[in-house]
Amino acid sequence: MDTATHFTPPAPTVSKVPVGAGLRELAHVAWELHQKRLWPQAEAIFRYILAENPDYARALNNLSVVRGCLNDLAEAEALARQAVELDPDNPSYRSNLATTLLDTGRFDEAEEHYRRVLKLTPDDGHTNASLGILLLRTGRFDEAWPFYAKRKRPKRFSYLGSDLPAWRGETLRGKSIVILNEQGLGEEFQVARLYTQLLGECDDVTVVCDPRIKTLLARSFPALSVVPHDDAGAITAAVGRADCVSFLTNLIAQLAPDAEPETEPRDYLCADPDQVARLRRKYRDAYGGKRLIGFSWGTSSSFKQSARTISVDQWKPLLARDDCQFISLQYSTSAPVLEEYARTLGVSIAVDETIDAKDDLDGLAAQIAALDQVISIDNTTVHLAAALGQPVWTLIMKYPHWLWGLKGERSSWYPTMQLFRQAEQDNWTAVLQEVETELEALMADLPETQDEEVARAG
Repeated sequence: MDTATHFTPPAPTVSKVPVGAGLRELAHVAWELHQKRLWPQAEAIFRYILAENPDYARALNNLSVVRGCLNDLAEAEALARQAVELDPDNPSYRSNLATTLLDTGRFDEAEEHYRRVLKLTPDDGHTNASLGILLLRTGRFDEAWPFYAKRKRPKRFSYLGSDLPAWRGETLRGKSIVILNEQGLGEEFQVARLYTQLLGECDDVTVVCDPRIKTLLARSFPALSVVPHDDAGAITAAVGRADCVSFLTNLIAQLAPDAEPETEPRDYLCADPDQVARLRRKYRDAYGGKRLIGFSWGTSSSFKQSARTISVDQWKPLLARDDCQFISLQYSTSAPVLEEYARTLGVSIAVDETIDAKDDLDGLAAQIAALDQVISIDNTTVHLAAALGQPVWTLIMKYPHWLWGLKGERSSWYPTMQLFRQAEQDNWTAVLQEVETELEALMADLPETQDEEVARAG
């Protein structure tokens, strides 16, 4: 859900400094490259533009956004401040500055700028959502939800129109509700924790989800009607007969507004048991009594992509353990690439080519359930693993997604998850050393248990 804070839209007006049509067109091209996450290319064009016109506020602002995506927050802040100085009443520029301050943990300053933007444009969905996320991150939940509720709706549901019968927390007894998904898979796995509670209050619940998890949700919650978000006909029909409609995150505001969900089974998602058993036997046959650890190191999410990624070479001390077998859960990384990593590092990284970690999420769920634990950066994988009830060690940034809070080793949403936090921004070395120490202690307590399981499996 923090994605709303990270991308500032292009300014609705050009800089007050005269700018030629050629530079404006180049700025448009650079922004399109940014939206495709081609950040080095976008940066090169913005820098060329600024060499031609150093006072082009729009280019300064948008280069700031690009540098933020590349995790150079110091330059991102400096560029954002220049843009604001040139055009102090431009809400887009000030909102981007606030976002950069938020990303560096300067919450009071960021809040001040967001509130100044809202004085200029009270109904701006982007800034309302961003201020809501800041308040969520700092634990001010009661204040946060009204702002976050004003966020922009997902474009994928624009065909439904704007006049939907919103659920505002009233009783659902004898009524029907449709839940529309938004943003990412991690959020869908997180909020699924609330479906049992929702079904206890309403007998007719339709959940619209990413097509890749339809089977998983239907198996896990048989009482739900599950519709993929690309089935416009079925969604239109469901909304047409529903008493009320809610977007996914609004369930948190209504059912767990203090981010403390009611107690539920820790394994509320259910992988295919037959596939789990097959994969478990397969991995035990291949790797014997080693502890089976799934790991992933990167994300394709727009939320702090580069800041959340840990290069594979930094994992070497963990991967080199001879009592553990690390199995890649990283999506969009081919087996040959992983083989080259393993060869270069002198370690063993297993990859199961029968599982497509990006598109076969039911298969990925079974794979995760077949392992002993998961160690990963903050991405979709950790949400899925924790929702399956697997032990998960999640490595998170100093200023992470609001769900993780700003301190503590545990998440109220995921009982089986342990959090390993950066003490210093962008320093993963100390975090990985802490994980190594924890794994060493864990393995010291496990040999007999591991041997007994291998004996049973044999």
